[in-house]
Amino acid sequence: MRTFSALLIALAWWLLLSTAMLGQQQFVQSDPNNGRPLLLQSMDGTRWELPILVYADANVDMFTTQDSLIASAHSFERNGQYFVLLYSYYKNEYPCKGMFTAEQKAKIPNFSTICQLLGYKLRWLEVDINKGLVRISREFLLNTDGNFDSFGTSSKTWTQLGTLPRGAVTSAIEAITERMRKEVQKEKLAGRFP
Repeated sequence: MRTFSALLIALAWWLLLSTAMLGQQQFVQSDPNNGRPLLLQSMDGTRWELPILVYADANVDMFTTQDSLIASAHSFERNGQYFVLLYSYYKNEYPCKGMFTAEQKAKIPNFSTICQLLGYKLRWLEVDINKGLVRISREFLLNTDGNFDSFGTSSKTWTQLGTLPRGAVTSAIEAITERMRKEVQKEKLAGRFP
């Protein structure tokens, strides 16, 4: 639990110190030909990582990074908790058609123009498998160039995994949980666990 808490504190400090510079922050290096992510910002914001696909459908692809998996492996092994960055890449104008309700669209001036610029979402995803809980503690909307655009929603409360609607996020959580199990096995084989 201490390692998990220390990781969350470090990430909170990173957010606090970098919030003023988020307007210039690039989180995704996208392919100029099709917009898909080529590289994703690491958890500590100091390097680029190859994306790991954890979910795909006609509207969205979801990715995480290897450093997210490695950073949470010990916590996952000890108490079933992990914290990862979950990147969403939106396809086929999905943000304009399916991501916002009619009420939300009506509240945003020039919505049709603005939504064309939305290409990605970055979530800070916390999961406790043993208790069956999930929390999206921070969410950033990113433009089609992978740069910070605005803050999305965030939550301080945990939600029961079983109460989430079946869809992209729940499928991504299942895939990431399976990858976490594999990462723990790799760490054990490498002798990095007692």
